Amino acid sequence: MRWTVITIAPQPGELVARQGLTNVAFRQGDITHLRMFADASVDAVVSTMSLHHLPTVERLCQTYREVARILKPGGGIYMVDFGHLKSRRSIEYFGHQHAHRQPALFTLGVGGMSCTALGSAP
Repeated sequence: MRWTVITIAPQPGELVARQGLTNVAFRQGDITHLRMFADASVDAVVSTMSLHHLPTVERLCQTYREVARILKPGGGIYMVDFGHLKSRRSIEYFGHQHAHRQPALFTLGVGGMSCTALGSAP
């Protein structure tokens, strides 16, 4: 199994190289623009604890459109953000931690969202 990690960090592969992992490739990029992948070319997309960093609903929707574009038919998606936290105290802390500098959409308990036509290009 091979993994390609998209990260905004400029030199993410150093840790992997030190650990001797040979099945992981890093590419610097943006989850909202996955141009380095062809249409229907990826078996699965995994995203953990990154979606809340997106600044707008449109960027979140763009991410979903890109995921739909690059996934092979029948491909898998695992995207999680704060849903796996178990204690209410942890959820409250992380859900409001950056409320002063992020859109209300990404603050726990505020607003809702809808992405229409996820599979179509913008």
